[in-house]
Amino acid sequence: MPSLSRSLPYENLGVALVLNERIESIFSIRSIVAICFFVGAAAIFAWTRLGRDIIAIGSDRRAAMTAGVKVDPLVISIFAFSGLCASLSGVLLSYSLASASPAGLSDVIAPAAAGAILGGVSLAGGSGRPLGIAAGALTLAVLRSGLNAVGAPPFVNDITLGAVLLSVAVLDGPYLARRLIAARQWWRRAEGA
Repeated sequence: MPSLSRSLPYENLGVALVLNERIESIFSIRSIVAICFFVGAAAIFAWTRLGRDIIAIGSDRRAAMTAGVKVDPLVISIFAFSGLCASLSGVLLSYSLASASPAGLSDVIAPAAAGAILGGVSLAGGSGRPLGIAAGALTLAVLRSGLNAVGAPPFVNDITLGAVLLSVAVLDGPYLARRLIAARQWWRRAEGA
């Protein structure tokens, strides 16, 4: 019986070659699938009632129920769809690497959360769009690639990610926003006096 912590190889390297094959020298099948999912989710959020209902649930669940949104089935469906997307990305990555490892993506959770927060997802819930999340993830990927290109040590990536998360979390906080608005009003009154 194989150990639960070791990698399992996949012998059919043809599948890995197909999944990693470049299309137009830029995209792979994995990236095209991810782009299609993001564009599809963005279209749902922008042009359908389902998207508006999901945003309403994230903003205020009780108000969404009052407005007639079927909250419980929709939340269950969202979690199921999220699980489907996570499993699809794991399958595509495992096949493209021709191996499966239980620890293969253990270092992806923090950058994924940072990309979502950087892309406009509020820590309080109810805001954020799929294309914003994609832009946040792309920004972090470019930042990480840039740091690797200049030869920065690996811990600099973590420090930079932490600084980005901290700054976005602080700027997103409602207390800070109230304090900034109060300071701006005080400054205007002081200038007018």
